[in-house]
Amino acid sequence: FNIKKETIPYFILIFLVFFQILFGAFVSGLDAGKIYQTWPYMGKSFFPNDYEILKLFDLFNFESHSLVQFYHRNMAYFITLYILILTFLIYKKKDRKLFKPINLLVIILLIQILLGVLTLLSDLHVLIASSHQIVSVILVLGTLNLYYSVIK
Repeated sequence: FNIKKETIPYFILIFLVFFQILFGAFVSGLDAGKIYQTWPYMGKSFFPNDYEILKLFDLFNFESHSLVQFYHRNMAYFITLYILILTFLIYKKKDRKLFKPINLLVIILLIQILLGVLTLLSDLHVLIASSHQIVSVILVLGTLNLYYSVIK
């Protein structure tokens, strides 16, 4: 298992997307989307106001509906920023072989974000929520496509 230096940012992206899907599975399994159906805030604040952190391990309570949804949302923001930075760097380096894969990934990401927000705001409409889950698979494929375009 040999990772080249130039592929590390793309390998990290694969890891982040899979980690995000794991949080999405927790959100879905716990029906955590039912607790805060507002966006961009969770209720009236950035951090859920129904969760109290008394000790460090409270940050790892994956049975907390609020906390799991908080992590899923914020991981999405982080991944979006990460992909936008990668896009900027690819275009700055004029790495033409990566233009199509990164553009495709950005489009998939934007669709995924839109579906995620609409899932919340639609009271978890089953068609929108299912589309959000299906597009997550397409996002993984787009991420893998970008990675393999780098190593070609």
